[in-house]
Amino acid sequence: MGIHNRDYIRDEPPGGHYSGSGFGSSPVGSDAWAIKRIIVACVVVFFLQNLFPSDEVRVGPQGIEITRGLTGWLDLNWAGLTKFQLWRVVTYGFCHSTQGLAHIFFNMFGLWIFGRAIEQLYGAKETLAFFVATVAVSGVVEVVAQHYAGLNPSVIGASGGVMGVLILTAMHFPKTMVQFLFIPFAFELRWLALGYVALDVWRVMAGGTGIAALAHLSGAAFGYVYFQTGLRLTGGPSYGRRSRGIGRWLRSKLASRPKKPVRNADQKDVRLYEPPAPDQLDAEVDRILEKINLTGRDSLTPEENEILLKASERYKNRV
Repeated sequence: MGIHNRDYIRDEPPGGHYSGSGFGSSPVGSDAWAIKRIIVACVVVFFLQNLFPSDEVRVGPQGIEITRGLTGWLDLNWAGLTKFQLWRVVTYGFCHSTQGLAHIFFNMFGLWIFGRAIEQLYGAKETLAFFVATVAVSGVVEVVAQHYAGLNPSVIGASGGVMGVLILTAMHFPKTMVQFLFIPFAFELRWLALGYVALDVWRVMAGGTGIAALAHLSGAAFGYVYFQTGLRLTGGPSYGRRSRGIGRWLRSKLASRPKKPVRNADQKDVRLYEPPAPDQLDAEVDRILEKINLTGRDSLTPEENEILLKASERYKNRV
């Protein structure tokens, strides 16, 4: 039978409208711990930041004394980078402003809304690795750029990582409709992501907004590159555009080029061709169908669509 007769093939994404429980219909398994633990860690650190507040300068018996707060040990700044205090590249992303709840609330809200969809696709370990890598890249770019602009900021917040998660989710589910309680209409996720990017571009051009917009844009860029290249930080298959990674994708392209004819004295030109083994084709089809089940038919690459067409013809011809 053809592949379109299989009961788990779908032409449309499994979750066309986001209702608050995650994109798609695949349930989050028992190993889906990454987003929850990131949020818990941020909340715990926020509590400790308030318990051990920022640096205080006071006059004591021995003169001027500085009491070091927790944020001062965890934030990211140029001095920390030059002293190779590399833990700051990650720990700053788990700190938030203690001047109210808005900073941590909106970051954690965005991470919860969009991060679970990524975790369903990539798994907990890869999701955690992606978030940490995005936080590190966005923070370093922000601090280095600000330093060479003549500033010396102290950067905190998970916004760069959250922006990367938003962009990666939008790349997988671009036409998924989203709606928030404070907005009276629904719109496609890709427009939400584009709107945030445009806002941060304006912030960079305006300058002096007090928001690390360059970190947001760096996180967005990392998420985009991560999807386009099919990068995997912990190994295994990828659901990005290059589903087998850059190296394997290039090798497959080279291997698919027609080989030059082989000639000898007794034979005419012979073209070498070796059709894929049936079991390999079945495995590839199962992988593609699982991807469709999770992210929809629109997420397939041209190569994957071609594989499905060839496989369909082969299945139809089976006795």
